[in-house]
Amino acid sequence: MNRTMGKNLDKLNTEELGTLFPVVISDPDPDWPKQFETEKKRIKDVLDSKSSCIFTTLAVLQSLI
Repeated sequence: MNRTMGKNLDKLNTEELGTLFPVVISDPDPDWPKQFETEKKRIKDVLDSKSSCIFTTLAVLQSLI
């Protein structure tokens, strides 16, 4: 049985954390900048589509104060 089962993360020692969340060091991925820009655009698009709703809600809330 895994001895980390049932323990809170803040109670785990370094070895147990390393077992659950291994760190892998590898050569840089030359495609990473392109992947980053793609994800950045996706996040920005979602936030931009929500921003008018957020600003409208904030304006309404401010008018109530």
